[in-house]
Amino acid sequence: MKKLFTLLFIGALFFNQNFLQKKQSEQEMVILNEDLPPSLAFTSIALGPLKGIITSGLLWRAMEKEDKKEYMESYQLSRMITAIQPRYPSIWTFQGFTLSFNVAASYTRPDERWQWILRGIELMRDEGLKYNPDNAEIRHEIMRTIKDKIQQTDQEAMFMKNEWTKLMLSYFDDGDYAELQRLRKAAPNLEELKQRPYLKDLALVAKSNGIDLYDFKENPPQLNSNYIGYLFGGKFPSENQLVAVQAAVINLYFHDKRLRIEQDLNFDIKRMIQVDETYGPFDWRSHIATALYWGAEKDLENYTTGGLNYTRMTLGLMQDNFYEGKIIYNKSTDSFIRTTHVQALPSVHHFYDELLAVDSSRRNKKAHDYFIERAAIICYNMNQTQAAKELFSIYKYASGQKDATFEEFILGSMINTLRSSTVKETKSLIESLLISSYKAAEALNHEMSMGSRNRAMMMYRIYQKQYSKSSKRLPKFGELDQSAKKNLYGGNKKKLNNLELLFKTSQSIKAPKVSTDCALPTAE
Repeated sequence: MKKLFTLLFIGALFFNQNFLQKKQSEQEMVILNEDLPPSLAFTSIALGPLKGIITSGLLWRAMEKEDKKEYMESYQLSRMITAIQPRYPSIWTFQGFTLSFNVAASYTRPDERWQWILRGIELMRDEGLKYNPDNAEIRHEIMRTIKDKIQQTDQEAMFMKNEWTKLMLSYFDDGDYAELQRLRKAAPNLEELKQRPYLKDLALVAKSNGIDLYDFKENPPQLNSNYIGYLFGGKFPSENQLVAVQAAVINLYFHDKRLRIEQDLNFDIKRMIQVDETYGPFDWRSHIATALYWGAEKDLENYTTGGLNYTRMTLGLMQDNFYEGKIIYNKSTDSFIRTTHVQALPSVHHFYDELLAVDSSRRNKKAHDYFIERAAIICYNMNQTQAAKELFSIYKYASGQKDATFEEFILGSMINTLRSSTVKETKSLIESLLISSYKAAEALNHEMSMGSRNRAMMMYRIYQKQYSKSSKRLPKFGELDQSAKKNLYGGNKKKLNNLELLFKTSQSIKAPKVSTDCALPTAE
């Protein structure tokens, strides 16, 4: 029976090929998939009308293997489908899911799972979108994979987030909007780079010392004096040359960076800026920025693909960007922390406004109120009192608490937030309290400084007591403290040392005893 099927299959292929050749010669048929690799183009042409039948059969087998948890076999079958029909978006998302979810889950070690999660994302990004440019189904699945497999709340998620950031540190220095603008201004190709000031002269200097200035793999550009000395054969340019040399090296450095970001990550710099302006700002070393780069849409109606609506996922990622989207990297220790990205607040509100304009359901209104309440507390503790008051005005109107005062709201909301917050929200809240503490110390308001810190420590202890044995527990208090300080001044050691001295002064001053002028109750 198998031999008969094989003979029939070969015969069908032969007939199909003769049919195609005849049609092509009669009508001078143009092959539309000339941009495919030769192997895929040949397969696609050879199978012709049979592609649909074979694809359906392979897909059925792939799904059957998946049901039996034979994931690698399922993946291999789906690879055969993409070889036949690379412009079939659903099979790319099927492959991505198989690798990032099913195959990854079959491994026990986080580092092993990470490799498969990343492979699934890269497959959809590098191959799926290559043959299906800007396809919403594939883009949304990339966003969903990052959201579900990296932006989680369990203990393993921190490992995945850290691995992603380590990867992005090789592409971005600061990862902020200013860096995006520098990348936009960088030469987009080698021809334009060579026309930038002093590049020709610098190339000749480097060549005289046996260095190919434009071989970026062998000689990656660096923004330091060692690189300049290397190009000049161990010497250093004169003072008259130095300014021009430094400008040329900056052009080299950002051209190389732009090229790697565009080629390795498939990012378009202009789109990055648009996404950052609309949905950010972001720290592009964070996985959240990448997720929203691929998943964000211009209009709300475009968020539905494959029967799924990705609007709430987008909103959730934007809120996570506010809670923990900022990364502070310490070069000297090669370590980094995540903290509140308070500048991202306006974009979250703008998105909510759009959403409520088309869907003013109780669910969406309640979610908005919930976010405003927490954001107000975080802004207040981040020394953004005016922003906190503006948020309170919105919340007061929306919740119907017309007689509530700002002070009552701050105190009550802190208690409510602590009871119902996620680990990300609580972490942001405690860090914002610590920042308020340091700000008060700088202003020599020692009582307020210690009061904010005591409140942060109390909230930390209460929260940890409740969640000490669950995945929702917080990092050590010292880590949150370091995050708060670096959020203020990054790696500026001078300012950090001064801050430490001021805070020690606050700690050493004893608060004066306050009398309530009340008699203590006596025992009966």
